[in-house]
Amino acid sequence: MDIASTTAVEEVYTDLDTAQARVAAVDYMALSVPELLAVQSHREQMRCAAQAVDHAVVAALQAHTTATEIGAKNWADVLRIRDRLSAEEARRRVRHAELLASRRSLTGEV
Repeated sequence: MDIASTTAVEEVYTDLDTAQARVAAVDYMALSVPELLAVQSHREQMRCAAQAVDHAVVAALQAHTTATEIGAKNWADVLRIRDRLSAEEARRRVRHAELLASRRSLTGEV
């Protein structure tokens, strides 16, 4: 699915917020050990998928502007200030985005 409009993106994130609130309300004590292990494995897959989205967002930001154009020294500073991250965590996220995000060729291919 290719979602590009601002309204569609906002709707997707509203749905995600709703789903995450439902997940937070689950009573995990009612589950058995195998069920809890399955849930934990699923959550790990979701965490990895979320990081891939983070990489794509940082890459899109870098394609649109520079850190200095929005008032920061570098991209790690942007993330550190905006998301209240430690300097080390912000640098790690930028480094991972540079290494792992999809890239576009000169002809526009991903």
